[in-house]
Amino acid sequence: MASSLVFKVYNEGEHIASCMFAEDAAMVVGNTEAGTVKVDGRIVWREGKEERPACDFVDWAASLMHERRASSHARRYARQLEQRGARPFVLDAYNQIQRSQDVAGVLDALATFERNTKSTP
Repeated sequence: MASSLVFKVYNEGEHIASCMFAEDAAMVVGNTEAGTVKVDGRIVWREGKEERPACDFVDWAASLMHERRASSHARRYARQLEQRGARPFVLDAYNQIQRSQDVAGVLDALATFERNTKSTP
C-alpha cells in the first residue's frame, strides 16, 4: 500500500502540490518565492526564511522537514498524555521533548517514557 501524500506545498496561501516524499516537496517549494510546506497542518518549511534555499540543498531541507515533523508529533503525543492525567514521569518526558531541538533528543525522551511506562503498574 502506498503512503499518503503528507507534504502539502503552498505558494502565497494557494495549494500547489501534495507530495509523498520530503525531497519532492523541497524541489517544488524551492521553485517558489514565498512557498511553505505543511504536514498535518503544521508548517515545516518556509522558503526564503530558512538558512538556504530548498532547491539547492534538497537533502538538507528534507531532513529538516522530517526533524520538525517528528518533533511536532512527539510534543503532541506527550501533551495528549498529560491531558489524560498521565503520571509524573510523563511530564518529565514532555519537558525533555520541549527542550529538544533534534530528532535524537525527541526519540531518546520517548524511549525513556516507554521504559518508565513498562516498569510501573
